[in-house]
Amino acid sequence: QGIKNGDGIIVISTAAHMLLFLQDLAGVEIGEAIDSKQLVILDADETLAKFMDTDLPDASRFASVIGAVIDEMAEKYPRIQAYGEMVNVLIERDNVHATLLLESFWNTLGRTRNFSLLCGYSLKNFRDKMRDDLLVDVCRCHSDVAHESGS
Repeated sequence: QGIKNGDGIIVISTAAHMLLFLQDLAGVEIGEAIDSKQLVILDADETLAKFMDTDLPDASRFASVIGAVIDEMAEKYPRIQAYGEMVNVLIERDNVHATLLLESFWNTLGRTRNFSLLCGYSLKNFRDKMRDDLLVDVCRCHSDVAHESGS
C-alpha cells in the first residue's frame, strides 16, 4: 500500500522472506519502483556485513550505511517506511549483545531521520533459545508491539 500511496519503501530481508515480499507486491510495477528508487530491497545478511565489526555492529558504519539509503530516498519521497530483519538474524545467531545494540542504533537513527520502522521477528527464535528476557528487552526498544499468529 505504501508504494501506491507514494511512500518510499525499504525492505531489509533475509533471502528466504524476499520472495514472499515480492509476491505480496502483486499489482505493483516492481521494476519501475526499484528503478525510481521508491523501493529499495536489501539482503539482511549482506547489509549486516557492511557494518558489523566482528560480532558487534559499529554505530558509525550503521548510520552511514542505513542513513545513506534513507537520505537518498528522502530526497524524493517525503514518507519512508522501512522493514528490517537484521535484528532477527542476530537473534538467530544467538548474539544477544549485538541484538540490543542494533535496536538502539535504529532508535538513534530515528531521532535524526524521518521514517517508520517495522521490525520482523520469529518468536520461535526466542522460545527455542529460552530467551524470554531478550524478548522483553527487544519489545522495550519499540513504541508498538504486535503479534501475528504463526510467528
